[in-house]
Amino acid sequence: YIHYDQREYSTALESFQTIKNKYPSFVQREDVWYIYANLLFLEKQFSGAVSEFTGFITAYPDSQYLRSCLEKRGFVYFELANYREAAKDFSEAGLYYWQGEAGYQIGEFEKARTAYKEELAKPDSKWQEEALFGVAYCDFSHHDFTRAIDSFQLFISTYPNSLNTSE
Repeated sequence: YIHYDQREYSTALESFQTIKNKYPSFVQREDVWYIYANLLFLEKQFSGAVSEFTGFITAYPDSQYLRSCLEKRGFVYFELANYREAAKDFSEAGLYYWQGEAGYQIGEFEKARTAYKEELAKPDSKWQEEALFGVAYCDFSHHDFTRAIDSFQLFISTYPNSLNTSE
């Protein structure tokens, strides 16, 4: 834990891998496995991270870490341009803005629009501005130009000082 806390991730990675693999009945194995998968994520060892997060989710479907694992595996899939799998994980984790981003990347504009709207329904979301812009871009990309005009006008009136307003 010391190496992990001090952000010495490569050293911590070796230690957590050893504990996870050598001591399968270790009482804190769930914590160790989660930290190990997270270390792979932090070290950008993406194929290993996907494998470990997937194994963890299967082994501990009711874990306190489930949402975090889905979120991080979603970001790994997004980084690897596997947007369909990213969208699934983001949906399960309740990260609707990112689900919309993944859906947009694969041309599923209506699904992306729906995800962005779900994000907009969360009043405490830090992604309100980006989600509203995403709705407008989905309308435009889906060639629903009448709805796109309305969506862009709503965006501009809601966020007149946004960096995206000039687009």
